[in-house]
Amino acid sequence: MADISLLASTGNQQVDKILQGIIGIYELVFPGCIRGYYLLGSYTDATSVSISDIDMVILFKGSSVDDREEQVNRCCSLISPIRLDISAHSEERLPTGDVRLKLGSFLLYGEDSRDNIALPPIEASLAFENHYLAIYRNYLLASLHSESLGDRLFAVRRLREVVYSDEKVTNSLYALAAADNEDLREAVQEAIGKIR
Repeated sequence: MADISLLASTGNQQVDKILQGIIGIYELVFPGCIRGYYLLGSYTDATSVSISDIDMVILFKGSSVDDREEQVNRCCSLISPIRLDISAHSEERLPTGDVRLKLGSFLLYGEDSRDNIALPPIEASLAFENHYLAIYRNYLLASLHSESLGDRLFAVRRLREVVYSDEKVTNSLYALAAADNEDLREAVQEAIGKIR
């Protein structure tokens, strides 16, 4: 079998090699049975951190997923140095309304079927997104108080990109405005400027 050439890179050589290996294993075990491999999550937008997992969707051709898929998934997880979150679906039973798969994924290998995924009604999508964003907001606020400068910088930069203009976020950022680290102070000023 020839080497797997990814259609999109994560920008991280180790992760790209892991993805090539996973796809290679699936292609050996299920030759001609898989329509496409998709990457989701933090490795698609360069927001991964040391504890990030690799989120992947594998889309099987036809109406069912091979029974051996769970075993292959477990084996891949055992040999990967990074935690894997692989889910498998059949193309005839695409995840209904999976906004992340349709709009927030990279096709890594195979044929693209995302045009066949219907978007959910906007109300359902917004309810899910708002729930997720509230959890993420709390995570970022907690990270602002971390002992790690890297964690605080990451949180400030993310708050700059995902605007939460409530009093708690604003007050937390203002509290960091006099930080000892110049990079942190600059990031805080940029974030405050975007919130205003």
